[in-house]
Amino acid sequence: MLLCIMALFSINAFAQLKVTGVVTDESDGVPIPFASIMVKGTKIGAATDANGAFVMNNVPPNAVLIFSYIGYETRVWLI
Repeated sequence: MLLCIMALFSINAFAQLKVTGVVTDESDGVPIPFASIMVKGTKIGAATDANGAFVMNNVPPNAVLIFSYIGYETRVWLI
């Protein structure tokens, strides 16, 4: 099974991004609770809630997000 990621972006005054989205199973669209999201090369991270939703603040522009969850293939998403 694969992760399917939908992310929305908005820019704040310091050229940092607020990234929000929902992590779902690609095969059936079911949200994945408590998946991990990290910004590659930083300590910035978040976890999805019980509905697969997440919010990350202060994400640098052109960041690479790494999505992972036990039993699933890790996915990378370029902002």
